[in-house]
Amino acid sequence: MTASVDDPDTEAAPAPSRETVAPSHRASLRTALPFKATSSSRRTAKPPSMAGLPFQPPRPGVLEGAIPVAAASAPAIPPNNRTSEKPPNLLDAMNAAGADEEAVAEAPAKPKPTRKATRAVRARAGVPILRLLWFEPAVVKRIRAMTDWEELCDPPTPPPSAEPRHVDPIRDERAREERDVIAVLSGARPAPSSALVGVVERALGEHGELSPPVVVVAGELTMCFDPRERVRAMIAAATPLVTHDAALSASLAAARGALDDPALEGAEGIAKALLSHVRELVAKCKRGPTQAFLDAEVERALVAQRKYQKQDVFGRPWLRAELLTGAEEGPTLVYLPAALGPLLPLAERFQVRMVAEVDLAQDLAASDRRPLVLRAMAIARFVARSALAP
Repeated sequence: MTASVDDPDTEAAPAPSRETVAPSHRASLRTALPFKATSSSRRTAKPPSMAGLPFQPPRPGVLEGAIPVAAASAPAIPPNNRTSEKPPNLLDAMNAAGADEEAVAEAPAKPKPTRKATRAVRARAGVPILRLLWFEPAVVKRIRAMTDWEELCDPPTPPPSAEPRHVDPIRDERAREERDVIAVLSGARPAPSSALVGVVERALGEHGELSPPVVVVAGELTMCFDPRERVRAMIAAATPLVTHDAALSASLAAARGALDDPALEGAEGIAKALLSHVRELVAKCKRGPTQAFLDAEVERALVAQRKYQKQDVFGRPWLRAELLTGAEEGPTLVYLPAALGPLLPLAERFQVRMVAEVDLAQDLAASDRRPLVLRAMAIARFVARSALAP
């Protein structure tokens, strides 16, 4: 029996589902998708960890700008603590390592003394003290060309590829020249006065021409003072002490007037005769000063005023001095540049080491008639270490 549609007692048939309505359409849609479709019933993936980020993302369920309320069971954590407690990442570690390398590079490295430098310091413990007073620029080339002194000079250093701006090449070369001069003065063997003749003979050329050789000499240097200035100093020191003797005062005034005559300039013999005359006049005075007292005062005045004896030879003015290299040898005449006067110590005699040229004498009318003279090219004051002891 078939049921009628209009029959209320007849039970209605269930409505068909979506899957039953178009099952072929959903199957074709899934196969056409380029990715795998997932069901909404599966569990969602866990969000990535936010640890290590320089900021904290907002917690879910909290609106932006809302004041967070701490739980009653746990204290609130300050926001600053969260950023300070973040674990170090790779970028922070690389920055820290770079800062350490820069600090190490900026720190000056202390050079370690080598064995050779240590032995050199120990060897110089007994070397006397040298104070370089002056040297002529031309002497540097001369001493570097000497075969015997080549080992004492510093070898030339090649110029760096990228020279720093603070390095002055002119000042650096000047310092190297001073080191070479001092090394030769202290390390070369001094030649005695008796060996100067042999040095000149070995320097003669094929036709007998002389190229003045260079030698190192050492000894006591005595400065020669102008004889006329010595007489003036003697008269100036004796005049205030003999005012009670009218005849003696008149004699001293006459001697002073003779020194002012320009025709007597350079007359060394007349100046020495006047000096002897003044000495005799002072000695005749009963209440006058002693000769030793006058000599000390005259020497002090000549040294303080630097009244050195000058002579024009070799084309320019020079200061005269005498070098005594040994007790058994006579003094040798030495010419010093006139400009060296203010640099000399305030003393009539002092120990020196010099680099000098050996040349023929120029003043042939001198009473001593010494055949060879020395022209100073570098001079250093020589002081023994024992002199520093109290």
